[in-house]
Amino acid sequence: MSSVETWYREALQSMQGGDAVAALSSLGRILEVDPHHHGALFLSGSLTLDEGDAEAALPLLRRAAQAQAGHGLTQLALARALRLAGHLPEARQAAEAALKLGVPGGSAHCEMGNVVLAEDNLAEAGRWFGKAAMLRPGFVEAEDFYLFCCLYDESVSLPELRARSERWGRSLMARSAWMAPPGYPNPPDPGRPLRIGYISGDFRRHAVSYFLAPIFAAADPAALEVTVYANVPAEDEITRAQRSLVPRWRDIRGVPDPQVAMQIYQDGIDILVDLAGHTVDNRLRVMALRPAPIQVTYLGHPTTTGLPTVDYRITSRVLDPAGTEALYTERCAYLEGGFCCYTPPPEEMLAVGPLPALANGHVTFGSVMNPRKITPRVVGVWARALNAVPGSRLRLFRYALGRPEVRERLAAAFAEHGVARGRIDFGGEEGSRWEDVLAFYNTVDLSMDSFRYNGHTTTCESLWMGVPVVALAGDAYISRVGMALYDMLGMPEMVADSEDAFVRLAVSLATDTGRLAELRAGLRGRMRASRLLDAQAFGKALENCYRSMWREWCAGRPNPAG
Repeated sequence: MSSVETWYREALQSMQGGDAVAALSSLGRILEVDPHHHGALFLSGSLTLDEGDAEAALPLLRRAAQAQAGHGLTQLALARALRLAGHLPEARQAAEAALKLGVPGGSAHCEMGNVVLAEDNLAEAGRWFGKAAMLRPGFVEAEDFYLFCCLYDESVSLPELRARSERWGRSLMARSAWMAPPGYPNPPDPGRPLRIGYISGDFRRHAVSYFLAPIFAAADPAALEVTVYANVPAEDEITRAQRSLVPRWRDIRGVPDPQVAMQIYQDGIDILVDLAGHTVDNRLRVMALRPAPIQVTYLGHPTTTGLPTVDYRITSRVLDPAGTEALYTERCAYLEGGFCCYTPPPEEMLAVGPLPALANGHVTFGSVMNPRKITPRVVGVWARALNAVPGSRLRLFRYALGRPEVRERLAAAFAEHGVARGRIDFGGEEGSRWEDVLAFYNTVDLSMDSFRYNGHTTTCESLWMGVPVVALAGDAYISRVGMALYDMLGMPEMVADSEDAFVRLAVSLATDTGRLAELRAGLRGRMRASRLLDAQAFGKALENCYRSMWREWCAGRPNPAG
């Protein structure tokens, strides 16, 4: 057996043992001898990609594709690396090649869905994910992303979304198996400190992360012992900052679901909290194994998980008024005082600038909303406000708007409602910094919220920069976040109850520069003094919520693992 064959066998054995470092070392030896060895290039690129470094994986996978152009799995891995690195046109070509080469099991269809989703074409992405799920029953990733696409699809009602999520949950449960010991060893003492576990892939620079620091920092260590189970694809400065706030942090990226479940069980977690729902890098398959006696979903996903093993979803009575309980498979657990706590940017990062309209001579509406939330219905309502304010402009900022096809799609949509292309400014590109997003608000006078899927982090950032947000209240959580945030600020007048009222409110504010200037000068101070930034009060409310769940379990709820 040659040295190359020996190293290749060693690499495969290391991979089977979960030792990526050793595998990469063996593969590196092969490439020193034979730089065009397809297997070593493909495996090295795939392992590097799995470690979260798409840029480093790209040259390896490009070389692998050159070495063996007809290898479907290489094209599939290359498509994924290109997508994650932001090279979407090339990613589409590689995904199409994988499809033509007949990669089995729906994987190529799922990757094409991911590429199209990154292009913000929700309808087409949903079709690809649906096809992948049909080709491979039980394809959890494809089914997850299909449900994610449904969030933005207004043709899918919220009751129907629950039904689809519930079907997904039943399907996953039928395929989930974990040899758990009978019952839980957790002492049923209602007053003891509780062990809380948080599981997500969003412990990094992500929209959800701005609401996580208060959860950790405000937790009373005498009452709550926190453990984080981080499925983070690539750590950053936010990851490191959050890690410093919790006593126990476990990296679970790439760890098999049963192994993660056993770790949670052995850690004695009393309440396991999912912070992702059906979003990227979730670990709902771990939740399906029920490693903790109480399981909860919170913050990262605005609708139901559909899993019968998730007992509660944390919400508020403003987000979910009476009657909305039927939209979720979980029981609603209501936080008192507000459903979240925001961590604003450092005061010194960027000051609130003067009202742009005073210098521009016209009002500028703005949004940093993800383009997939700017649905035809949203375009129509925003356009009515623009058309009612002569000379007004619309500025949109988002990394996706760096792509010409996204800009042109939105420009065409507004043109259908009489808003000329010249009245819309597009900004943002891949790699846009947080500081760039905040600076954008110093160029607009009034922000517009989306609906049915409201903004959350975007609304908080806009308000912090002194730019009021026109909000529209819907029927349930997904479309009442703007209302809930304004409730914590004590500003119900900023929330419309119909599309017509939304237009009237936007026009009223846009034509009153004195009011806009007053709001701009006072919003940051108002946020500082509000419940939205009161970490201590929020931490206590969350602790009370957990304690209520625990007391009920101790009082004799059936033991789901027994």
